Amino acid sequence: MPPSTISDAEWASIDPKFRFEMKRLRRERDDIAAERDAMAAERNTAVDTAVSARARLQEDYDILCAEIQQAHVDIMTKELERAKLEKDIASTRAEATSLVQQLQEAHQENDDSRAFVESETGAALKKKDVKLAQACDREDRLVARLGQAEANEREAREKLVEARQLLEETRTHAQAELNDARTGRDQALSERSELEGIVADKDHELIALRKGLQEKQISAWTISAPVGPAPREAEGPEAARTSEDTSDTSRKTQVSSKSLTAKPQVGLIDLTLESDNEQPDRASCAPVKSSVSSSTSALTKAMSGPASTQRNATPGPGPSTLRNREKSAKRAREEAEPEVHMTAKRAKLSSRATQADVFDVDAQAHDHVPSSLRHRVEGMRSLALTQIPSNMLPTPDKPTAGWVKRTLLVKKWGARAKVSVTHLSVSSHLLEADDCHASRSRQEPPTKYPAVFLELDILHLGIPSRPGQPGLMITNREDIPFDTPILTFVCKESECLFIGRYIFKREELAVTQQEWKGMPQWLRRKWAHTLADAHKNSEHLPVALSLLSSLLCEKNVYKSAVSNLMQTYNAGTTYQRQQMRPSWELALAGMDKGYAFLGVITMEPISVAERLYKEIWDHRGSHRDRRKTSRKGKKSEPMDESS
Repeated sequence: MPPSTISDAEWASIDPKFRFEMKRLRRERDDIAAERDAMAAERNTAVDTAVSARARLQEDYDILCAEIQQAHVDIMTKELERAKLEKDIASTRAEATSLVQQLQEAHQENDDSRAFVESETGAALKKKDVKLAQACDREDRLVARLGQAEANEREAREKLVEARQLLEETRTHAQAELNDARTGRDQALSERSELEGIVADKDHELIALRKGLQEKQISAWTISAPVGPAPREAEGPEAARTSEDTSDTSRKTQVSSKSLTAKPQVGLIDLTLESDNEQPDRASCAPVKSSVSSSTSALTKAMSGPASTQRNATPGPGPSTLRNREKSAKRAREEAEPEVHMTAKRAKLSSRATQADVFDVDAQAHDHVPSSLRHRVEGMRSLALTQIPSNMLPTPDKPTAGWVKRTLLVKKWGARAKVSVTHLSVSSHLLEADDCHASRSRQEPPTKYPAVFLELDILHLGIPSRPGQPGLMITNREDIPFDTPILTFVCKESECLFIGRYIFKREELAVTQQEWKGMPQWLRRKWAHTLADAHKNSEHLPVALSLLSSLLCEKNVYKSAVSNLMQTYNAGTTYQRQQMRPSWELALAGMDKGYAFLGVITMEPISVAERLYKEIWDHRGSHRDRRKTSRKGKKSEPMDESS
């Protein structure tokens, strides 16, 4: 509400102090209002000044921004020009650097070519000097060797003349001994013929006397025999016959003792004259001994009783040939043997032949593997057989169980005949051990898998004899795929046995000299014969060639020398090749001295493939149980090969 106005009367009635104070306040209020008006005026003036200044500043700012933008444009243009200039400078510098580098390379190449030409010239001069010196030394050595060779040739000629003289003397002496031996042989043969004639005459006399004695005894016993049983008197003729036979036997023994003692001597003389070697073979004495034993058996049969009288009533062999004596001995043995049915005889011979093939001396050679070689496969474990029945596995009682004809693998699975390394077209489910994997892969087509057939001989010493067993081979073969799973078969002639999938690894350490000497003597001799008979494509031919070369040089030869020997062997004739191979004696001596070594291959089983084993077992009858037709057109009974 606006303040009310005060009248003069009221103003006069107010206390002076208060009135003076009110005046003072009014003056202050007026001063403040005046100051406020002045300040408002100043403020308005300042605002106008600031607005005008702001306008001027805005104009200056706009001008400055335009100038800055122009400056930026100028700077960008200059930057582009600068970058272009720098790029041109860099390319110019790079070109200059490459030119300088090319110049330096040209200088370096020039220096190198100059140094190379100087070094080559110096080296060529030095080589020519060295070759000249070596040629001079070689010429001196050749002259010395030529002189030594001439001296050795003269000495060899002298020794050859002496050897020929000694050989002629030996031949003359041997011819004289041979003539003496032939004379003794003829004399012994004549004596033997006379003795055999005497024995034959005595045989006839003995047979006639025995017949007459038997007739007289029978007639005497018939006349003097009482009525009724008389066992003790009935034994009289037998006792008389026994005593008579005993007396005849004593007389016959006295007559034939000389002939029996003379026959072995005649046989030894025959063998000595017929043999070309210095020592006769012990096996060649068998025909003479058999003839002696046949003569003894013939005498025994003639003295045994009336049953053999008619069969042996023919005269003895007499002065016949050795072939006739062998025939008579064979006839006597056949008569002594019991008669056997032909079917049983064939079955007996077949079983015997199969067992001999499996249990041959060579097949049992793995028992003679040195212990140090067996240690190499001790870390390999044998695989357990879970699906193959025991009657399908080979045992000592049934050694041929599981063995099949190789033609079965050729016709059924596509294996190559008479090849050691081949392929088999086998379904993958037959190689799976898990039933799930086998059922999934049953519908897949057959796949070719590598397969190897190992012969049971000394070249494959220590190979497994049952499926899933580890083993090793002593051989230098290189045709077997290494470090890859292979279907492995052991075979003997036309029979084979599947033993599983194996990984073959070549041992870095070959057969040492101690391991070689640890083998039996007969096995080392067989190895020596194998090395001596190595043919052109044999894996043991390099060993044989290095043995002969090492024996001639009396030290081990290098591989390069063996390669040169192989080239010379392949390019040579048959006679030259024969001369380059050592004899078995030299091969044995070289192996004993450690001039060559045989390689070792380990066989680690990874899978038995029991399904494939049983598949082969199921198909074995398609090639084994066949009826064979004899010459008379009769079919023989099928043989039981399951055992």
